[in-house]
Amino acid sequence: MNLRETADHILHAALKAVDPYILIKEQVMRSGNILSFAGDIQIDLSQYERVFVCGAGKGTAPMTRAMEEVLDDHLNGGNIIVKYDHLDSLKKIKIFEAGHPVPDENTLMATQKLLDSLDNLTENDCVFVLLTGGGSALMENLP
Repeated sequence: MNLRETADHILHAALKAVDPYILIKEQVMRSGNILSFAGDIQIDLSQYERVFVCGAGKGTAPMTRAMEEVLDDHLNGGNIIVKYDHLDSLKKIKIFEAGHPVPDENTLMATQKLLDSLDNLTENDCVFVLLTGGGSALMENLP
């Protein structure tokens, strides 16, 4: 292997190691109603009436896609906020684009929609919150 091939191999391995989709798929697994996190924490999804995913950040879309795949028929919906041009193909979760690093009007609208979607939660609901870098700029709300 020449130097160029070695560098390409190292770069590919580094990018794979921090890929948000792969990280979720490797750490979150489901067997029937049991959701396991890194093999240490287990949640019985049958204990909840509804399951949602919400979040914000530049890497949230691929993480959310992985959570949709893992949760599958247990997932009821959710909302995430991502930086412009960081969309992904999601089935049950709404994705909003907003300004980063400077919040904009879409930031405020998306944050309000995300918060509004959480208004009707009860103790019988389970919410997974996904946050990545950029989340603080993408989820802003006026007092």
